[in-house]
Amino acid sequence: MTIVVVRDGVMAVDSRVSAGSFLMGDIQKWREAPSKYGGGFVAGVGFTGEIGAAMDGFISTGADVICKDAAFIHLMANGVVRHSDGGPWFEPMGDFHAAGSGRELAIGAMAMGASALKAAEVACDYCIDCGGNIEVLKI
Repeated sequence: MTIVVVRDGVMAVDSRVSAGSFLMGDIQKWREAPSKYGGGFVAGVGFTGEIGAAMDGFISTGADVICKDAAFIHLMANGVVRHSDGGPWFEPMGDFHAAGSGRELAIGAMAMGASALKAAEVACDYCIDCGGNIEVLKI
């Protein structure tokens, strides 16, 4: 699994890949979105091959990221945040957002004032399914 956190035009995404109790390595879990589809960045959580293919499909066609058992966050170039639970995009409520196995930890940290990066660090510190390098993307 993973952690994706968005607050104040900043997206923080970890890189750890795990399979059950095994640490498999680190990969990039985000893509740059073309300006014709809102620009910014899109990141996904779930099985790495499936989310990668779904994000690549979005990047090439702008279509919804249809992917079972996955979630995606799109931080658009204009600051709007869209979310998908493997289906059509929607705009979630709130001023900060998180997806992935450490989302409750990250949301709690942001509710207490943490930045996107700090919230991702908290998730990585306390959730065994999050970790590795944290990439910080800003619009």
